[in-house]
Amino acid sequence: PVLLRQALFNLIHNAVLAAPDAPVQVDLSHAPRDQVPGIDLCVTDSGPGFDSATAGKLFKPFFTTRPTGTGLGLSVAQHIAMKHGGTVHAENRPEGGARFHIWLPLTAMP
Repeated sequence: PVLLRQALFNLIHNAVLAAPDAPVQVDLSHAPRDQVPGIDLCVTDSGPGFDSATAGKLFKPFFTTRPTGTGLGLSVAQHIAMKHGGTVHAENRPEGGARFHIWLPLTAMP
């Protein structure tokens, strides 16, 4: 739970920095992938989004578009998701802004 909270915090923090005066939307939904039941945790902002050159670098450690950024937030979120059998991906929204998804497989609790 602590690691997943950190991943979500990183996505929300980036969303707030992308558009400080706009709301950030967080959604949770059931989302099977490849016949595997899972959940999609989605963070949406109203910022400028990202260009295609940036898209290929978003999850690389130490890549940042901000002068004071460390470039670790998205790579850490991706690493945490992968450690839990999941993925992280990003997309630009047609109406503007970006949406980041953390997908995690559902597992049976003991």
